[in-house]
Amino acid sequence: MEKEETSASDSAAPEALPPDLEKQIRAVVDNSLRQLEENNRCLGLYREYRQLTVEQVLMLSYGVYEDTLNEIRGRNELQFADLLREARNSRQLTDVDLYKAAGLSKQAYSKVISGKCVPSRETVIALCVALGMNIYETNALLKTAGYCFLPSDALSLLARNSIKMKQNLEELNTLLDDAGLPVLGSK
Repeated sequence: MEKEETSASDSAAPEALPPDLEKQIRAVVDNSLRQLEENNRCLGLYREYRQLTVEQVLMLSYGVYEDTLNEIRGRNELQFADLLREARNSRQLTDVDLYKAAGLSKQAYSKVISGKCVPSRETVIALCVALGMNIYETNALLKTAGYCFLPSDALSLLARNSIKMKQNLEELNTLLDDAGLPVLGSK
């Protein structure tokens, strides 16, 4: 009986792996863990991105100094206001026509068009829809304001499809309301 117990315990003990094979396995496991950590970090950054401005992303990613950051802010504000003005003029709209079509107050629109502030992503989308911009023009205007459409964001998906279908702001807001999201341009 003692021999059986001894042989059972012998079979339960793992055999030692050859050193080369053990190193390869450890390398694969370490690499997999590094990739998993990187994926988790990227996912965390993606989740945070929705709440970060371009300036904050630059500061986090590249350690941009405050002077450079102010310069970038000023440049983006002017570029956005200029691009918006150009789009409004090319469609032969007045400022009043545009801010009413976008559902913005006169004061909010004034700050945006003068370059005193960078509007929210929602405001930019409302302006693009009010201007009847296509998806490429909308992407350009969003980019100048420091935003973009996000792949899995409900607002981005609905707005992108609405723009492609040439819907107006009222139609887009109906879709947003049906999806339980805040409507655009009610400022």
